[in-house]
Amino acid sequence: MSSSLEKLQERAAQLAAQLASMEAKLKEEKRRTDARRKILMGAALLSAYEKDPVKIRPFVWQLVQSELNERDRRFVQSIFEKTAPKESPVQSENRQTDTEDLEGFFQSED
Repeated sequence: MSSSLEKLQERAAQLAAQLASMEAKLKEEKRRTDARRKILMGAALLSAYEKDPVKIRPFVWQLVQSELNERDRRFVQSIFEKTAPKESPVQSENRQTDTEDLEGFFQSED
């Protein structure tokens, strides 16, 4: 009787180890998927910014202001200051900043 209890305990320990291993793999897969998602979304925004920084800048800045913490906002602001496109005040006042103005950036070029 003691040996069957020991066998069951051993089997339970093996299953617990397998479960822990599978949970760790799933956690790692989720972490990689999340990192890839963030990298791709960032790459898409950077690509749009490089195509037409004057047009995309207000949209990106609105996202930065609403979604990033203060430290990260300051970092993005320093990037914006280094890459600021030169635009006259008249161009700036006349530029549309709504999402309709940005539709072309998010369509496939295939």
